[in-house]
Order: sequence, then C-alpha cells, then structure tokens
Amino acid sequence: MRAGFFAGNVQKLTNDIQVLKPTFFPSVPRLYNRIYSQIQNKMKEATGMKGYLVQKAVADKLFYLRNDQGLVHSIFDPLVFQKMKDMLGG
Repeated sequence: MRAGFFAGNVQKLTNDIQVLKPTFFPSVPRLYNRIYSQIQNKMKEATGMKGYLVQKAVADKLFYLRNDQGLVHSIFDPLVFQKMKDMLGG
C-alpha cells in the first residue's frame, strides 16, 4: 500500500490523482462533487460527433445499469469511459 498527498492546489487535484493512481480514495463529498463537475464540464464541451458519442455512451451505460445487464459496454468503455477512468488515475 502506498500513501500520497495532493500538492495543495484543489484546482489541480485531478492532475495529482493521475500521478498517484489511487486504488482507495477516501475524501469528503465536496471534493467528489468537484471531480464530478469537472467530468460534467468536459462532457458538455464535447460537440458534434464527439458530443453525440458521449451522450449516447452515458445513456447506454445507464440503460445497462437499470436493466441489470452489467457494467461493461464493449464499444463505449474503450472509446469514452476509458478517458474518464484515466482522469481518475486509471
């Protein structure tokens, strides 16, 4: 097990997460909300075909979850969600 600490700048927290690659990330809800907001903003910035793919990926993933069809989507996981996963350290 490794322990890591962020550099002190909350604005650059996701950069620290990418370097530390945590497997366990205890925190307070406010921090999780900040990360969620960053992901939401990146999704909103996507336009055109990229924006369509992001919206379709999220809709399909939610459909899978609600209908007990699993967590893995063979197309959208590598195309869309891997980038989000990498943003959180992989």
